[in-house]
Amino acid sequence: MGISTILPFIMALSWSALPLEEQRGDAGFYGASVNYREGECWFWTGDVGLTARQFERDLAERFDSRRGIFISHAANTPRKCVKLAQRSAIRAGFKTVKIAVRVDAGAVAPPSNGS
Repeated sequence: MGISTILPFIMALSWSALPLEEQRGDAGFYGASVNYREGECWFWTGDVGLTARQFERDLAERFDSRRGIFISHAANTPRKCVKLAQRSAIRAGFKTVKIAVRVDAGAVAPPSNGS
């Protein structure tokens, strides 16, 4: 088996191992999400739920705003939460903010503000 036979297989394996954002062409974008639970909007950059103010501060302090950010949300997330996430990212300095409905949006863990 020559390299020309193996190379396409290796490339296919490496492609499937890329994060979904890179497969979609959003390479270099950070990922975040927003959901709504118990009457509150929760924002996620990891496994801890954040308030809008905490989300904005986290984006400003820990992320390079020259890159884009991809914010996902469930189809039933209230529009106000999605708009608040978008506004927080813009206030944190992001010029490119993409929003999309994703079935797996949000963290698996229950909301927690870290306190």
